[in-house]
Amino acid sequence: MAGFKGHLEVEPRLAEYDYGQYEGLTAAEIDGRRPGWELWRDGCPGGESPDQVLARAQRLLMEWGLPPDGNSVLFGHGHILRAVAAAYLGLPVGFCRSLILRVASISILSAEHGQPAIESWDLTQPTGG
Repeated sequence: MAGFKGHLEVEPRLAEYDYGQYEGLTAAEIDGRRPGWELWRDGCPGGESPDQVLARAQRLLMEWGLPPDGNSVLFGHGHILRAVAAAYLGLPVGFCRSLILRVASISILSAEHGQPAIESWDLTQPTGG
């Protein structure tokens, strides 16, 4: 958020996925306990299900009226931002597993011919534009 000069507002619905009993564990540790586990299919015991995360993202977008007439900047954790992208595109929650999102990357959700689109995803280097 360094250098951002716009109005900042904390949005609780952009909180990271509630990992419940898996909080603090790596994917490898979880797989050791539950072979074949997949976040976007199985969710987390004591935490959120994939459908709950997607619904949270959908509610956020509906309330904000996205796509907006202007620009909005969202800062958040990787898993919830994947869900925001899927919700924006109207895709099922399983699509989130196909979206890689690295720390401190930039993604741009836009529209093409009035339809939601991903303009850029997971940018980590300046594009020079």
